[in-house]
Amino acid sequence: MIARTAGIAPARAVVATALPALGVALIWIFVVVFVVYPLLRVFYDAFSDESGRLTLQNFVAFAGDAFYRRSLWNSLLLGLGTVAATSVLGIAIALLLVRYDFPGRDLFGYLTLIPIISPPLVGVLGFTFIMGKAGTVNILLEDWLGLATPINFVYGVHGVLLVETLHLFPMITLNVVDALSRIDPSLDVKTRNTKGSTENVPLLEAGQLDLALVQGEVAHEALAGIDRPPAKLMILAAMYTTPGMFAVRGDQPYRGIADLKGKPIAWGARGSGLVALARYVLDGLGLDSLAVRRQQHRC
Repeated sequence: MIARTAGIAPARAVVATALPALGVALIWIFVVVFVVYPLLRVFYDAFSDESGRLTLQNFVAFAGDAFYRRSLWNSLLLGLGTVAATSVLGIAIALLLVRYDFPGRDLFGYLTLIPIISPPLVGVLGFTFIMGKAGTVNILLEDWLGLATPINFVYGVHGVLLVETLHLFPMITLNVVDALSRIDPSLDVKTRNTKGSTENVPLLEAGQLDLALVQGEVAHEALAGIDRPPAKLMILAAMYTTPGMFAVRGDQPYRGIADLKGKPIAWGARGSGLVALARYVLDGLGLDSLAVRRQQHRC
């Protein structure tokens, strides 16, 4: 019994090693027979004549035929257009699937795989039946708008480009979704619109923002605890100086800040740090900021 068991173990090891090797060998045979050999054969025929001698006559004949030149140009144009269109559509859908949450997102993600798993012939026939000259779209346009001449939606390079784009974009989408999913979420920067510096400080304290721009006077009041408890915040860097300017119309008689006493002044948005800056400037000039009629824009 022991001897029989000892003999089974090496046999299983051989099978476990042979099966993967056999699978890899079959894959390589398939690639060589159906991919490598046909490519090499086409390459050989392109540079040889009927007797097997090397020649460039085939390329000379190709370049001298207007039909072949036009075919080459259309192929290059179609290839570049397909790459561009599939990249734009595929990346856009990938960003939509990864960055945004909306009802039916999972179902939408599964539906984007249909062009990959469906046979190309099905897609071509579908486009022909829907957008062909006798397709559904042209029939509806004829019935509703009285269209006399059908619109050419799919016949030509633009039609092939449309079909190729809708058939191949899921490949771009899958790769981009996989790449975006591997990004550390902590490195993702999401912007948020706020009312200004005076709102940014409370949002930072509440943990609703990780990084925010705060005007100097607002940061000073928050850190020093002026008219509020001191904020437990840290300044990472000073970006630039902020010149606050009092501007008036050129046809007005005002020539100094003191001339604005009792006049309506637009201080800016309620949450803007410029409001605090203006208050400090007026206090420094010996003017009470309440001596002017403040008009703040609401945000």
